[in-house]
Amino acid sequence: MPKPVPRPCRICGEMFSPQIKHSVTLCPKDACRRADYRLKKGIVSPPPVIVDGRRRCNRCGETKSVDEFPKRNNRRSGVQSQCKSCCAAQLREYNASPEGRSVRYMREYGVDVVWFKDTLDRQGGCCACCGTPAPDDIFEMVLDHDHETGVARGILCRLCNVGIGSFRDDPDRLRAAAKYLRNNSKGGAR
Repeated sequence: MPKPVPRPCRICGEMFSPQIKHSVTLCPKDACRRADYRLKKGIVSPPPVIVDGRRRCNRCGETKSVDEFPKRNNRRSGVQSQCKSCCAAQLREYNASPEGRSVRYMREYGVDVVWFKDTLDRQGGCCACCGTPAPDDIFEMVLDHDHETGVARGILCRLCNVGIGSFRDDPDRLRAAAKYLRNNSKGGAR
């Protein structure tokens, strides 16, 4: 039997040597076989996603430069279908949802939303530091954690959490600040 003569694939144009008799005009790539099937069945390929370096965002509908889309190597176009601002908005929405919060709490602190709610109930529905009652949306309260160990400590209002963080979780700094306020609370500067 004579050796097959290399020939161009009728889909991609690359040279190949047919291995079996019925693959006379197609190379062995799956993409070429699928394209050939679509051509034979009259299935129209979707229009190109990127035209003149621009793409339409599937979420906001705006046509933007491909630089405004996150890179995605596993996509035919090489970029995601949503622009960076829509991806950021979607991530914010997900992180604000109970499911997203639960995933984030578990990943970062080893606790879930059930722990958050139980802890807030044990605290009497108030900030563990100042006693401010939790608002209707309990997730306006924040999970406080030890910055050295990453262990969750309790549920605080935002002001207390920011305050403790500003004092770098140092009780001595907090005591010094309290002393300062006690000594300088009336009559202004001395």
